[in-house]
Amino acid sequence: MIPNVFGVPTYKIVELLGDVDAHVRRIKLVWLPDEEYLEDLGEVARHFGIKEELDGDALLAPISAFSENELNAVLAADAEIMEGYEFDYPQSGFVAPLETWMKLKGWCGNTALNTGYSLFFDVAVVVCALSFARAKGIQIFEKRRKR
Repeated sequence: MIPNVFGVPTYKIVELLGDVDAHVRRIKLVWLPDEEYLEDLGEVARHFGIKEELDGDALLAPISAFSENELNAVLAADAEIMEGYEFDYPQSGFVAPLETWMKLKGWCGNTALNTGYSLFFDVAVVVCALSFARAKGIQIFEKRRKR
């Protein structure tokens, strides 16, 4: 087992999540590359969440949320269907070192739905663990030693 994932110690992930498979699931996602398309999508944009409720840097939604007509409209707006991950996301506003945040790309979380989505497994695991840590009031990274 690797010692950490994006600066988060593996033992902390195991303590918080136990069996990661129970919290991170493979799923087909619709990825919209730019939020400028949201306005053009009208009501269909609701599947990507309300901007004020979202965390992360990506616009992702499960393919199962879209009707066939909605999916066609989204794909016409430059969206892509991607393999990705859905994960439990109980709390936003979590604490992590800057080095970790700089590596967490391709995800979004919606605390209103207690769900997050990611294009990458490692990112899904870390964001899920950070979310659980915040929900339990735990700082997930080690404090730096003073010299």
